[in-house]
Amino acid sequence: VVSGSSTPSVQINGAGTYTVQVIYPFSGCVTTEDVIIKVNNDIPEAVEAVVEDESCINDRNGSININTILGGSQPYILSLNGISNAGLDDLPPGRYLLGITDVNGCKFDTSFTIAPGNQFELSTLSPLEIIANATQVLEIKTNLAPNLIASVIWKPSQNLSCDTCLITTLTAREEITYTVIVTDIYGCIEEIEVTIRLRDNTIVTIPNVINVGGSQNAFFTIYGNEGLLSIKKLSVFDRWGNLIFLKENFPPNIPQEGWDGKFKGKDIVPGVYVFSVEYVTTGGEKIKAGDITVIR
Repeated sequence: VVSGSSTPSVQINGAGTYTVQVIYPFSGCVTTEDVIIKVNNDIPEAVEAVVEDESCINDRNGSININTILGGSQPYILSLNGISNAGLDDLPPGRYLLGITDVNGCKFDTSFTIAPGNQFELSTLSPLEIIANATQVLEIKTNLAPNLIASVIWKPSQNLSCDTCLITTLTAREEITYTVIVTDIYGCIEEIEVTIRLRDNTIVTIPNVINVGGSQNAFFTIYGNEGLLSIKKLSVFDRWGNLIFLKENFPPNIPQEGWDGKFKGKDIVPGVYVFSVEYVTTGGEKIKAGDITVIR
């Protein structure tokens, strides 16, 4: 007897035969009764469960799937970290205390751990400044073992020698940002961006004299290296501002594509004329103006 040995209600902590004696104050009669207390040994004592770890980092999709509760009597009340009837799905990584209480109030506690999801890292040099039309090896580095890589995708795929490889060769034709998506065999995905910037190394040469009808320098056009992509517009004016030549959208470095020193099919008068040229380089569109001397 733990407490209440002389009261109508007592608390005990063990099985056995207990004798209760009641004395009636008016008659002095005594009634004695034996009470047999048995211990219920059918209590929850074990749990069979399957723990599903988080699949990918930050997915928060771990779970505890209970297959069997050994011992005790149904129905059971479950608690997770002290919270009754808490869900056992969509759990973040961590250690969880699972409490089980059967219909008789018998309790059993156990713990489970949900491991963090699979995580890998990607790294690369970005942004990269590359000379226009030059080639550059691009490499995505990762701590993921090669046998765990399910796929590699570069978006967009243009200007690349391989758009499904960690290492590829780029031909720098434009400024662009690639998104590289790597998926492992567990379905986990990581992304990284690679930004390409062009270094404009364009060299443009514009003649200042043409010899109309001569065997050399008979045409006025625009010259340049590989950075000069096209001539958007070439205009030539006389000293009074009259337009005497206009041509649009033609390639550089070809003399015959330029001005031949004529106006309406006739040779112009030797002298100084004004030009304006709009051209496209790997660094964008540019404009230049100046004068050209025509001799014969």
